[in-house]
Amino acid sequence: MPSIRLAAFLLAAALVGGCRIESRPPANLGSELDAAAVRSAIAAHYSQIDPLTRVVRSDLHQEGILTTAWVVTSPAFPEGAAERTELLVLRLEPAGWRVVFVGSPAGPRP
Repeated sequence: MPSIRLAAFLLAAALVGGCRIESRPPANLGSELDAAAVRSAIAAHYSQIDPLTRVVRSDLHQEGILTTAWVVTSPAFPEGAAERTELLVLRLEPAGWRVVFVGSPAGPRP
């Protein structure tokens, strides 16, 4: 009986040792090309809302097909108007990146 258990254990160890789990993200996911596409989608989002709004800075964090972006915008007019910070969530879809959520922080950005 112990020899059957030992043989089963050795067979299982050999099978597990020969297996390898791989996870491959889609091509270009997380690359500079991808970041440029996300920034382009952000610029398109703001140009639809107000064509005169300028994107001053965007900090991106990507996890798979989702990207969060802290975006600082400034209105073109009037001069000296306050900058605005928003959190955008974008999702990668077959047609490209799309903004799926926009939120404004209640306090200063963490």
